[in-house]
Amino acid sequence: MSGIEEKYQELLHQGWGPAVPLPVVPLPVPGTHGRFFGYVLSTGVAVTIYEHPDTGTFEVHGAILARYLELGGPLALGFPVSDEVDDVVGGQPVGRVSHFQHGSIFYHNGTLVELRALSAPGAAFEIVDGIDVSYAQGNIDWPAVGQAGLGFAYIKATEGDNHTDNQFAHNWAGSAGRVPRGAYHYFHARTTPDATRAQADHFSNVVTAAGGGAELPPAVDVETLPHGVTAEQAVASLQFFISIVWQATGQRPLIYTYPSFWTSQMRGNAAFDGKHHLWIASYGRPLGHGAHATRPNGPLLPRGWSDYSVWQHAIGAGIPGIAGLVDRNTVAVPGGQSLVDFLH
Repeated sequence: MSGIEEKYQELLHQGWGPAVPLPVVPLPVPGTHGRFFGYVLSTGVAVTIYEHPDTGTFEVHGAILARYLELGGPLALGFPVSDEVDDVVGGQPVGRVSHFQHGSIFYHNGTLVELRALSAPGAAFEIVDGIDVSYAQGNIDWPAVGQAGLGFAYIKATEGDNHTDNQFAHNWAGSAGRVPRGAYHYFHARTTPDATRAQADHFSNVVTAAGGGAELPPAVDVETLPHGVTAEQAVASLQFFISIVWQATGQRPLIYTYPSFWTSQMRGNAAFDGKHHLWIASYGRPLGHGAHATRPNGPLLPRGWSDYSVWQHAIGAGIPGIAGLVDRNTVAVPGGQSLVDFLH
């Protein structure tokens, strides 16, 4: 009995069938040697079983199958390397996931999100670790941080129209030459785009007054929606803010957010996907395995984003020079690029 036949019998025992008999056919993709068998249940749910000599035999079905085919099937993500299973975060199932050779597709609470590799399949990645800090970390000993081997740091500069983080000047001066760094602004959305000009100007002026010298592009932290501001208004004001900062600094800002906020409050808006690097806060998923590893399966992504660049994966202690907790981040830099080149 072939792998496809065994998988079909397994699915039948689970209630996925019976199916109208269809031929097992070679996968019509140049350079591949896999086979697949597809069928549709009486409920209209499609199931496809893939068999590949390198990965084994796995099924993909439902919304995950539909998205997989939309992405180009094996041309985009390669063959499946797991069946569809519960995606568990913090000990609780939050949806379903299927893993593929070059990424994963997640289905969470009715919202489909996917992860795709940033470079060609098989390319190496260097896993670069970093931190982000603000007044919450108190008086940081930057010489000690610089000796800890971190790859980068993002430092809070401003918030809203005119607030400056009271540790920014110390952190910016102390970090110079010790770790590649960038500055970030905590964004307050407004009902009209031009109403965000004060924030953009204040952020740019504060960073310039501190001496500039950022190795990394600026970032904008988007995780709250003020009362009375709609998602559409927030998107428009964020676009305006970014345009001013981009013009002032000559660097394209990153966007920081977390999945539930962007999906629900920002209504999964896709206006920034593919145009700006996403810095995503998502905890509970495993990381990669060090330098030149394969890219991690990755964080949960919000609707409206197809990929991420910086992953805030944990909050923890143990960084020399910082007493207490600090956000931990990682970047999977594609082979042949530096962190600075990648984020620019």
